[in-house]
Amino acid sequence: MDAVLASRPRLGLPRRALRAASDERLVAQVRAGSRSAFEALYDRHHGGILAFCRHMLGSREEAEDALQLTFIAAYQALLADDREIALKAWLYAIARNRCLSILRARREQVALDDVAGALPAT
Repeated sequence: MDAVLASRPRLGLPRRALRAASDERLVAQVRAGSRSAFEALYDRHHGGILAFCRHMLGSREEAEDALQLTFIAAYQALLADDREIALKAWLYAIARNRCLSILRARREQVALDDVAGALPAT
């Protein structure tokens, strides 16, 4: 993600103005290419989303992975699509889907381990 952000120019509002800007204004700035606007969105929402992911997954490490995947997907989607969004609900929906993917992968890994344990030793 840092590489994606580093390749884009810093445009838009000064940091103090970014902290006070609405989510809608920040989304518009991100879509216009502002790295600092995306950083402001991350700063504003990452704590709640991390707690949500940790609650769903029960693991801080997996929650941090889900958080990263959420914001990578959000950044890419914001740049690719200019539809109006309710940002907070949209971010939580992305986070929920990432958590569900992690839970499915975890369940599939357990199932594979069970099958491997049931195979006769050679």
